[in-house]
Amino acid sequence: MLGKSIDRILSAKLRSVRLSEESATGQAGWETAGLPDTLTQVVLGLDNSPSMAANGGKREMGDGLTLLGTELDKDPALRNSIELAVWSFGQGAPTQMLTDFVPASRFSAPTFRDSHATWVYKLFRDSIAHLLERSRQLDEEFDCDARPGWVFVASDFQTADLEFRDAALQMKAAAAEHGLNVVLLGCGARPDERVMHELGEPGRILRMQEVKSWREFFPWLVRSLRTASRSLPGRQVDLDPIFGHIVRADV
Repeated sequence: MLGKSIDRILSAKLRSVRLSEESATGQAGWETAGLPDTLTQVVLGLDNSPSMAANGGKREMGDGLTLLGTELDKDPALRNSIELAVWSFGQGAPTQMLTDFVPASRFSAPTFRDSHATWVYKLFRDSIAHLLERSRQLDEEFDCDARPGWVFVASDFQTADLEFRDAALQMKAAAAEHGLNVVLLGCGARPDERVMHELGEPGRILRMQEVKSWREFFPWLVRSLRTASRSLPGRQVDLDPIFGHIVRADV
């Protein structure tokens, strides 16, 4: 069972990554219609350190998230079958959940504030743990199938939070076990390639050449989710090229 497997992976400390009180019933945003038969979760872990504010980076992220929600909402097949969540670095804590899982039809872009540090290992860990916890909840408490989820972590990966490295690598293994699509986006002129390749999988490590690359990424994400939704479950599909690479996704 999915729930039992995750229980073996998540430590007591990881289980502090819980759904908010609004979604404690597992139905955040589903009050009227109830959960659809099939759901896909997408978590975006986004670097909001001061370096990302340079050249309007945070503005581009916010505009892209708005476009993501708007375009998914326009698609009848996706607006209620995609759940979105957003994580970032915190101010008083290493990481924070800005948006809990909510259907795309009700998603609104959060506001990013500058963090005081770059906690990449913990952001990676918490983003995956949140998705696994949501999958466990759907599996155990609701008659709803979850397709392989997506986790995108965007940063320059210049991190110093080595105390979370082992937990991050444990989450990497958990993500692989459950067939999650974990994609790393290297931002800035010199992202730390060592950390990126330590956490990422071949073919799922991308480099964003400039701040305006967000304008290419979010439309690509919409197309990718559309492609995955139209594909037979249990297969791998090649997505449209992005930043000179073709990403293969489990659907």
